[in-house]
Amino acid sequence: MDCPKCGEPVQADTEFCGSCGQALAVPAAPLAPTAVAPPLATPTPALAPVSHPTKNKAVAGLMLSTLAIPASILPILGLVLGISGLVLGTISRQYGKKVLSLLAIIFGGIAIALSLGVWVHAANQYDQSRQSKQSAALSSAISNAYAKIPI
Repeated sequence: MDCPKCGEPVQADTEFCGSCGQALAVPAAPLAPTAVAPPLATPTPALAPVSHPTKNKAVAGLMLSTLAIPASILPILGLVLGISGLVLGTISRQYGKKVLSLLAIIFGGIAIALSLGVWVHAANQYDQSRQSKQSAALSSAISNAYAKIPI
C-alpha cells in the first residue's frame, strides 16, 4: 500500500505515514454490540450563577488601597498595601467594575506617595539628629581642649 499524499510505501495496518504524517484509512474492526443504559428519569439540577472573580478583586483592591492611606505612617506597611491595591485595581479594570478599579488605583497611588514621603521625612530626621549629636560632641571636645590650655 502507498501513501496517498507522498506516495511512499506504508504497511497496510499503520494509521499514519512515516514520511509525511498523513492519516491513513485503516479498515475498522467490527464492533461488538454494547448495551445502552436507559436515560435517567431525574432531571439534572440547574447550576447556581457564579459571580465573576474580578468584582471581588476590585473590592479587595479598593479596601487595601483605602487601608494603605492611614497605614502609610508605617512606610513598609503602606507600600505593601498600596501596591497590592494598585495591582488588584489594575487587574480588575480590564474586566469591568471601572469605578471601583479606578478608585483602587487612585488610592493606591496616594498611599504609595504618602509612604515614600514618610520614609524620606524619617530619613531626613535621622540624619539631622545624627548631625546634631556629632556637632555637639565636636563642640564639647573643642571646649574641653581649650579648657586644658593654660593661660
